[in-house]
Amino acid sequence: MSQLRTQNVFLDTQVYFASGFNLRKKTLMRLKELCQEKSVKLYVTDIVKSECRSHLREAVKKATDGVRAFQRHGVILKNVNSDNLTPLFAELEEDSIQQQAWSQFEDYLASCEVVEVSCRDVNPEEIFDRYFRAAPPFGTGKKKSEVLLIHDPYIANS
Repeated sequence: MSQLRTQNVFLDTQVYFASGFNLRKKTLMRLKELCQEKSVKLYVTDIVKSECRSHLREAVKKATDGVRAFQRHGVILKNVNSDNLTPLFAELEEDSIQQQAWSQFEDYLASCEVVEVSCRDVNPEEIFDRYFRAAPPFGTGKKKSEVLLIHDPYIANS
C-alpha cells in the first residue's frame, strides 16, 4: 500500500448511493478488506450516516412501490400456475425491508471497523469564513455544481 498518501479514508454518501447500497460491489469489498488488514482507516460522520439512512429509506420506498405497481398491473400472471411467478406476488413489509437494509449497512461499517465522527462540535462560523475566503476545502474558479456541499466542510473541520 505504498501508493497511498494517507491511510485515512472518508466516503461521502454519494459513494454508497451510487453503488445502490450494494455493499458486495468489488470496490466496497476491497475497501472492507483493506480496513480489516489495517491498511486503511474508514471514517464516517453522523451526517453521512443520517444521509445514508434517508437515501436507503427513499430507495426502499421507491422499490417497494415499483413492485406493488407491477403486482397491480401484472395481476394476470398471478393466475398462472407457476412456481417461478408466485414469489413476485408476495406481500412486502416495507418497514422490515428498511430495517434489514439499514442493518446490512451498519454491519458493513462495523466490519470495516469504522471510526464515527460527530459533527456536533464543528464551528459553523469557521466553515462560512473558509467558504467566503475560498480556503480549502473550498476553492476559486469552481462551478457551482463542483462546490462541495456545505456538510463536506463540516467533515473536513471535524
